[in-house]
Formats: sequence, structure tokens, C-alpha cells
Amino acid sequence: MQSVILGSVLLEKKETTLYLGMLSVLPGVQTAGIGGRLIQYSEAFAKEQQYNTITITVIDKRKELIDWYRRKGFMPTGNEVPFSNKSSAARFSFSLIEMRKTLA
Repeated sequence: MQSVILGSVLLEKKETTLYLGMLSVLPGVQTAGIGGRLIQYSEAFAKEQQYNTITITVIDKRKELIDWYRRKGFMPTGNEVPFSNKSSAARFSFSLIEMRKTLA
């Protein structure tokens, strides 16, 4: 029997918030609720670690992804981080929008 990783997420402890990054789900199962379950796990982990918020950054050009995170309770903070990748020539410029969810 072969195991397949269906999704993954990076959780990084910051000073005042838990940073959620690199959330990824195998393309063939992206509508199966795995991303939502990864966020639920992340929220439980944040609470266990005594965090009241989870913060993410999302590429500003990915409106559908920003909308998905909004449905999960994340709201834009107004902070934007310019993206700079000196190792490759990007086809277009973009920024990262910071979003945050306050945990109940």
C-alpha cells in the first residue's frame, strides 16, 4: 500500500501570532475539504499554544484564494508586503496581502 500526502501547511510561531503559510492541497482533491481541515487543525494548534490570532499572506493577484480565506474567517489587515525574487525573472509584479483571523 502506497501513502500519498494530500495536503500540507507550515505553522510558524511568531511573537504575537501564529503564522500559517505554504498551505497546499493535491490538485485532484482540492474540493474535498482538506484545506479547510488543515485550517481547523491550525486553529486548534494555535489555541493550544496560547495564540489568539493566525496570520497569513496571500498573493494579491489570487482573488479566488483571498475570497476562500475570507470564507474561512480571515480578514485583510491593510498590510501589504512587496514580493521580491531576485533568483528569477517574474512575469509580472505582485505583492503579498496580509490577512488575519481572530480565534474565539
